[in-house]
Amino acid sequence: MRIDKSKPKITVWVEAVHRGLAALNPVNCMVRSAKWEDLGSIISIEEQSFPPEEAFPPWIFVNILKLDPELLIVVDCKGSVEGYAMGVVEGDSCHLISIAVAPSSRGKGLGRMLLRSFESICRDRGLAKVVLEVKVDNIVALNLYRSEGYKVERILPKYYPDGSNAYRMTKRI
Repeated sequence: MRIDKSKPKITVWVEAVHRGLAALNPVNCMVRSAKWEDLGSIISIEEQSFPPEEAFPPWIFVNILKLDPELLIVVDCKGSVEGYAMGVVEGDSCHLISIAVAPSSRGKGLGRMLLRSFESICRDRGLAKVVLEVKVDNIVALNLYRSEGYKVERILPKYYPDGSNAYRMTKRI
């Protein structure tokens, strides 16, 4: 990196940090807690991401937002909700029950941002691990989870309505 000696050192440092953050977040998105006005977008992403027999009904999202709003998070890109993650606390674990990114925003690292943020919320609550289920043939999701340190705990036969098996995966946080 070339240092511009005409600028104060702090300016050069801030610019370098900004460039680094931009590289980590190329689409200028942030993860935040969901709001009531986000529900339409969240439900739309759910319906676009999962077959009707696997999609969670809207009342599940409403209940999570009522009962434990910190565990329903969204990725907001310039005012547009492009993904969400939702979970519940079960004993000493956080159970990630659904995570999805809008089809037009996939492949940009937004799912990873959501997953890491969800883990951080759980860690801040003093919970020991995150648990999730994923279809055994969902290669994109499996690659993400494995790259983030999740391990297959067991196979859940015929877990999904279509008879597909799932992996139960866990990560100590």
